[in-house]
Amino acid sequence: MPKVSIVIPTHNRACLITEAVQSTIDQPFTDFELIIVDDGSTDNTKDVVSSFRDPRINYIFQKNQGVCKARNTGINASSGEYITFLDSDDKLLRNALVKGVEILDEFPTVALCYGQHYFMYESGQMSGLKKPPNRPPGILQGIKEISNFLVCGNYISPSSTVVRKSSVIKVGSFDFTFFAGSEDFDLWVRLAKNSAIAYIAEPFCIIRISTISITASRKLDEIELSHKRIIQGIYNDTELGISLLCPQSKSYFHMYLQLAYLYHEKGKMKMAMKCLFKALKVYPKALRGQLALTWLYQLSNTCLPFPILRSLKGIKRHFWERAKLLEIHVM
Repeated sequence: MPKVSIVIPTHNRACLITEAVQSTIDQPFTDFELIIVDDGSTDNTKDVVSSFRDPRINYIFQKNQGVCKARNTGINASSGEYITFLDSDDKLLRNALVKGVEILDEFPTVALCYGQHYFMYESGQMSGLKKPPNRPPGILQGIKEISNFLVCGNYISPSSTVVRKSSVIKVGSFDFTFFAGSEDFDLWVRLAKNSAIAYIAEPFCIIRISTISITASRKLDEIELSHKRIIQGIYNDTELGISLLCPQSKSYFHMYLQLAYLYHEKGKMKMAMKCLFKALKVYPKALRGQLALTWLYQLSNTCLPFPILRSLKGIKRHFWERAKLLEIHVM
């Protein structure tokens, strides 16, 4: 039996899945099986997968049911002690499996281990390293991770995780009643309720952002509904709600700030503005403290014309890079 089962759900990603599969084969950790769940593809995905002559690859075809059910199919078919969820347009970085397995082997109370990630755009340009906000490296009790979720949202990418299969089975796998982009957040919360969570401050994967990627295709109104449901569920849980220091209204404030940022990234300024004022409506106390600066900064970003904002960000990046070079020179 393999130590790790890597589950790749895919749907019409024949043009991208080669890199995902190759990134698993190139791992120095070799004790794994690769389960590719083809969720009703109509392109030549099967032929692409068949071109890999690796006995560790298990190809499963099912009718199109969505990424959530595809991942659950992979979980049910897996035989590894641990599971890694890799999206078919993403890539694992070297040693991701090694580091995740080391933590889960050493700390049996940890159900989920995750790392950092990069974004890669269609142009091939890479973003800076994405790190979870307000989260130091190491192991946290689940309730502390959940408290951080309520302020920072979902900062864990499925492709950057190594999870304990027994823990996933215990809490019920992915809930397909959630919209794409939120079912993973719901699972992380359920795992954190019962177990410790580990964060390794090293990059685990590259997440591709393109017009056909899962990340780019998320509908923000659906994310709003799903995240409201998750937040409500946390506060209604008698084992969790009384332990949380963050007021529920403050959690919604942060949720709307994050949605405003996502709408801004998509160029939908009116919706971004609407979310900013929703944030104030649910938590007007924000204007009395340090959160007022965060809100005002987001407001200024939303009000400025996008070309001007992009130029300002370029100037900021230029001076930041010059400052770093000067720092290196002085050292």
